[in-house]
Amino acid sequence: MKICIDPGHGGKDPGAVSDGIKEKDIALNIAMLLSEKLKYMGIDVFLTRCNDTYDSPNIKALKGNNSKADLFISIHCNSAVNPTATGAEVLIYNYNGVNEHIADSVLDEMVKALNLSNRGIVPRKDLAVLRETDMTAILVETAFISNDNDRFLLTKYQQKFAEAIAKGICKFYGIKYEEDSQMTLEEAKRIIKEKCNFDDNTMKYLEFYRYSESMIIRLAEHMK
Repeated sequence: MKICIDPGHGGKDPGAVSDGIKEKDIALNIAMLLSEKLKYMGIDVFLTRCNDTYDSPNIKALKGNNSKADLFISIHCNSAVNPTATGAEVLIYNYNGVNEHIADSVLDEMVKALNLSNRGIVPRKDLAVLRETDMTAILVETAFISNDNDRFLLTKYQQKFAEAIAKGICKFYGIKYEEDSQMTLEEAKRIIKEKCNFDDNTMKYLEFYRYSESMIIRLAEHMK
């Protein structure tokens, strides 16, 4: 399967800002960590942006459609005038079954992993990334950047957010979730080379032209 990850905002659009922390940066960091986690799970990933660039929401939706992904997931931080507002929620276009169930799966894992308040699933028909996308689409409001405790979680536990979202996706699609490996790339390459009796040129092909680092490690783990 293929998943399109959309890090919210970017470039000239910082999103919500609180105590000098910008939503666009948090969203990109979590999205990149989520991308690596999903790749490690053997899932094909497309990112609407990999750096600090701006696209309109309509362009983001178009990129998602052109990627031919099965799922579009937009990563954001919430914000409110009231600094006590806290918790995670997931936005969907409407309650049509699939969107609702995958949103619930992702939300449940985030709430458990970060001990967040569950603000539920919210339909939003005004958002282009939910309205204009052809595939199943959800928008994840990870936590409130305007809340001191939530902002601490968003800056210090981005890996946990990424892992929780990945777990929610895997749970919904029936994919066995695997924890990150402690094996180094060099160790993985050595195992594959020895087990398969590959020469140096074949190893270079595997590393540079076919498999990502995470896939090489996963392959080596299965060979141990």
